[in-house]
Amino acid sequence: MSSKILVIDDDTAFCVMLKTFLQKKGFEVVNAFNAQEADAEIQKQVFDVVLTDIRLPDSDGMHILKSVKEVSLDTQVILMTGYTDIKTAVNAMKLGAFDYVGKPINPDEIL
Repeated sequence: MSSKILVIDDDTAFCVMLKTFLQKKGFEVVNAFNAQEADAEIQKQVFDVVLTDIRLPDSDGMHILKSVKEVSLDTQVILMTGYTDIKTAVNAMKLGAFDYVGKPINPDEIL
């Protein structure tokens, strides 16, 4: 059974590119373009990995991290950002994030 990955980012082109890349590697991938869509997906199914942008139009990655961890402590959450901030990274790790990566990301690096 392939791992389920949820990719959350308001950059549609980035989401589609990452989804295509991950599917070619054998993963089952779902995209969400805002926190509302992400929350709905998180309630519907458990993901092995969640990749989320820190800045979303209707919320932020920290909200997503908390929502995921309420449903499944085993899900690995990777926060992505174009605005690297040490304080935010430390807070994310304390809340249970698996990793915190700066954009642009190389998809091979997150595998």
